[in-house]
Amino acid sequence: MNTQRQRERNRRFAAEIQKIKAAIQTQQGLIGGDPIESFTDRVERITKYMEGEKERGDSLTIGIIGTVKAGKSSLLNALVFNGEEILPKAPVPMTAALTKISYAAVPQATVVFYEPYDWEKIEGQARRFNEAVEEEMAQARQMAQMDPQITYSGDFLSRSWAVNRVKAHKKVSEAVEASYELVSMMENCDYNFRELLGTKRIIPGDPGDAPEEYVEKLGDYVGADGKYTPLVNHIELQINNPLVQGFVIVDTPGLNDPIVSRSLQTKKYLMDCDVVFVVSSVGQFLTSQDMQLIEKDLESESISHAYIIGSQLDSGILQYNRAEKRFQTAFDRSMENYERQADKALSSMEGGGLFDRLKKSLPPLLTSAMMFGIARKMERGQPFDEYEEHTLKQYRVRFKDFDEVLETAEDFYVFSGIGEVKERAYDEVRRDKAAIIEEGLKKYTSDQSGELIRLLEEINITAKSNLNALRTGDVEKLEKKQEDLKEKLDSIRLEVKNIFENQAASCNRQIQNIKIEISKEVGEHTDLEIKTERERKTDPEKYGFLGLFRRNREFYEDKKKAELAQTLKNIRGYTTRAQELINKNLKEIFDEEGLRDKLKRCVIGAFDLTSKEFREDEILLPVNTLLAQLTVKKVDFKIMHEVQDRLYGSFADSNGVVEGNDIHKLHKVQEEILNEILMRLSKALDESCSWIETRMIQASGSFVDDVQKKISDNIERTRMQLSDKKKNLMLYENFIEDIARYKETVRQLGE
Repeated sequence: MNTQRQRERNRRFAAEIQKIKAAIQTQQGLIGGDPIESFTDRVERITKYMEGEKERGDSLTIGIIGTVKAGKSSLLNALVFNGEEILPKAPVPMTAALTKISYAAVPQATVVFYEPYDWEKIEGQARRFNEAVEEEMAQARQMAQMDPQITYSGDFLSRSWAVNRVKAHKKVSEAVEASYELVSMMENCDYNFRELLGTKRIIPGDPGDAPEEYVEKLGDYVGADGKYTPLVNHIELQINNPLVQGFVIVDTPGLNDPIVSRSLQTKKYLMDCDVVFVVSSVGQFLTSQDMQLIEKDLESESISHAYIIGSQLDSGILQYNRAEKRFQTAFDRSMENYERQADKALSSMEGGGLFDRLKKSLPPLLTSAMMFGIARKMERGQPFDEYEEHTLKQYRVRFKDFDEVLETAEDFYVFSGIGEVKERAYDEVRRDKAAIIEEGLKKYTSDQSGELIRLLEEINITAKSNLNALRTGDVEKLEKKQEDLKEKLDSIRLEVKNIFENQAASCNRQIQNIKIEISKEVGEHTDLEIKTERERKTDPEKYGFLGLFRRNREFYEDKKKAELAQTLKNIRGYTTRAQELINKNLKEIFDEEGLRDKLKRCVIGAFDLTSKEFREDEILLPVNTLLAQLTVKKVDFKIMHEVQDRLYGSFADSNGVVEGNDIHKLHKVQEEILNEILMRLSKALDESCSWIETRMIQASGSFVDDVQKKISDNIERTRMQLSDKKKNLMLYENFIEDIARYKETVRQLGE
């Protein structure tokens, strides 16, 4: 099937599912909003994709994805813009707007601001942050009244103190904190920003503008201090650059973007992608968080090709075993290590789809945008910036052969890996563009039909549950059922409260045990290998009558030496082991499945299901919906770059080896760093504990009410439908038959 015929087939698919969506929406009163809204949202996303197909024609869409601060924009600047900083680095993750880049002879940007409902959600989350601040201040005032001697800091009881406490102790989610920051940014603006919500702004360029010159005109929308930066949802950037001809490149702000609405926007754009470059910093290469993001957010999308790109390789090489003094060896072994890591990470993932495509792309492409920039400046005779100079100095101190191996700009280009990315990925997808687009179009309909069938089955289950309730119900029974519901759920409030509080207390106890465990682990990583070298020396001495004669006296002196590399290895070993212990235990202490089972048994136990008054599915559907929102945050701890700089900065003139009295200093510095890491890990654990306790307290107070409301809504719906029971029974039966027919239609369309 050629591309044009496939596009026509996809448009028919979109038209048919729009008809199904319209028909289902007319029956929304039968089953409520949630399952139908999920189906509707998916249909709208598919339709939007099909409309975009008309606009993009034969352009191929590449998504640059990864977590926040993985180096995506730096990579893209090197890959597409020859090292020019066309794509600005966001000042903070919450102002990192998604950017769509395409070709145009005359540059132009379309700045898309948040919709009013987006900003309303952001303000709502900001209010939650402020409520947490007020609560913190109220507690502090109460403590101060009880004990006037309490002093937390010089500005104790001030609002700024409370804000910092809420942030430091993670008393709110990242999305809530980020929303507060966005709203704070707009509080003192000198214009009515609400007039911009839901609008777009065109920023035209001149035909002669180079990309870097044109992007300077966007400073108000993407710059660190940009007047409109906090309001920008995404930017559609068209530039006069031959390298993007035939492509649409989507530079995402990060799949773990703290702004929920923008993170969702990112995921929606990923539906348009034919190819993705998964970018992960080699300093924390393909972590479980990276893998979870790929599995959760990309696995179901119709992406034809995928590549893994390890970024910031310059930092990764410096982390290699400090005992190694040869750059070429450190480089080769590091590359082998990262290839093994990628193979191991992907081998552990199941499910096929995108993971299979990523496996086929191995070995990973390993890159350094910094080394590309250095090569470019060497070629042009331009001076290096301060950070580049510092990095080169670190390499020269570390590797004696560095200047021998890397002599020319071409050598640095090879080190950067950007050329290999162009050859193995960028040029490959350009060459195979037509085949990739056709494959993506064909796969798209198949993938989306499967997801739509799943959503239709959810609607079917809910409709059948409501039908059974209507068949067995009458007004008097339902009124009694409402009363019984309240009575039965009220009877388990204390038990539910105890379940959540016990979960919080259990987590607290076990987190304290983890802190003890990682504290004991410090002692396993303190040994330093002290080498003793016997050095032959001579010392002039006088001898003979009146000391008239001189000779050299030979003697041996023992010198003790220690390598900074081993200290760094000790610290890295402790940090790695401590994080393994923490995340393994955190996963175990928050027994999500156990908590769900206890709550389900508690709720179900309140009802006598043998009486047929309540059915199990009637109770468990809303319970499952609420339980899906309970989870626990992992500890994400990145410190090795900082440790490395501190350790080598303490012995700047040592060339990696200390001796004599400096060995005692090295022991002391190692002890200080290990203790500081322990303290920071303990603080992270305390924050995780506080976060768990907050979630459990919130859930203990609202869970029963939320379950009651959802079940009550269903009962009330049934009560209203009893006014014309015969008619509504027929509507349900017809609707269920329609759903079965819709599922078959979608299945056939997807074949």
